[in-house]
Amino acid sequence: MAPRIHSPSTSSDAPPSSVDNSSFRTSSTSPLGAAFTTPSTSPWDGDRPANTGPCSRPFKRANPCDDEDHYQRAKKSRADADPMERLGKHMARTLDLFEAINPTLHAGLANEESDCAVVESEDPQRYRRVRLYHALRDLSNELEPRLGEEGPDTLDAVARLIEKGRGEARTEDTSKLKGTIYDILKRIFGHDRLKDLDRRRKAGRGFHNDLTGRLLTPSEMNWANDEDRRRLKEGEAGDATSALNFPSFMFGPAYKATAGHRFSEFMMNDLLLRVALAIFIAPSAATADDILRSRSNRKGNAELHNMSEMTAPSLAYLALQVRFALSAEETFSKGGQDTFDYSRFYYSVIELLENPLMKTRTAKILRWYNARMFPLRKVNPVSSTPVGTAALMLKELEELGANVSESSEDER
Repeated sequence: MAPRIHSPSTSSDAPPSSVDNSSFRTSSTSPLGAAFTTPSTSPWDGDRPANTGPCSRPFKRANPCDDEDHYQRAKKSRADADPMERLGKHMARTLDLFEAINPTLHAGLANEESDCAVVESEDPQRYRRVRLYHALRDLSNELEPRLGEEGPDTLDAVARLIEKGRGEARTEDTSKLKGTIYDILKRIFGHDRLKDLDRRRKAGRGFHNDLTGRLLTPSEMNWANDEDRRRLKEGEAGDATSALNFPSFMFGPAYKATAGHRFSEFMMNDLLLRVALAIFIAPSAATADDILRSRSNRKGNAELHNMSEMTAPSLAYLALQVRFALSAEETFSKGGQDTFDYSRFYYSVIELLENPLMKTRTAKILRWYNARMFPLRKVNPVSSTPVGTAALMLKELEELGANVSESSEDER
């Protein structure tokens, strides 16, 4: 039985038209018409606009993305960010995600004139920081002038801004991939493989799901093996799931490491490539049919920072982001949860890719990504000798000049 709705009146038998409506408002959207009235104030109204009584149509709150100025404001916000914050964002994605900023700046300023070879042999950590400082300096022309400003805490202030930008970059990308990884997996593996997953929630991912569990399986284990799968699901795999054992999604298009062939197409597969497109180009490019041609009208992170090639740290950053996105962990932490250490995993990937024995293979991996992510950014060397149409025009001009000279001589 529907609950009775009592409208205040001076008499229970009085017709609606005789009611004093001076302190009431009529819900014009109510299905009961003008005869139904509700009090002008109500404990559940709050700041609701007029014509929104308890029986009226639900009030649809405005979506900020529907505002035509929304994206202009977002673009302006990015443009107004401090240059040191923007440097920190690019640093997170392409140089180093965890190295302490303050000691890096100190080391760089104190060893600007030092022989890097000597520094490397004497103190590897200091060498790494000096090299990182040089990379930051090459990325931003404003770094050295900012560090040269007068003030007792100038270096600390710059370090805080860079660290702020670095933290924002990681947070932006983890939030973005929370849903985008679902779209990418659906694009690669089909909707049926994702029927137990939720795009908006991470619960149910990790080793609780067949697809994400298979992709996260350490290279030394086999998800198809019942015992291995049971140990992974129940958290009994121990050190096998540590950061030193790379997950299966890092190994080729089959997403599986094969003994004796682990280097075959290492880190070269559709999943990692599409995540790279989502982070550096645009989320829409990550799920496109033609990834070489699909690009957003808005500038992506690569274009904002004039990035035209991938780096070993950027590949490690991809692996870290994919590992977290596939897991059931809701909150990112440097040390990770259970036995997985994200910081150690990140540096393990970088150390492998930068190992001298990997020089040729790493170059091959980087070329593979660059050709697919930046297909239109091939820079041709500048030649002093004109070619193409310019060469033809100059040749015609030379012939015209020769003909003019010959005609002048004939006239004489």
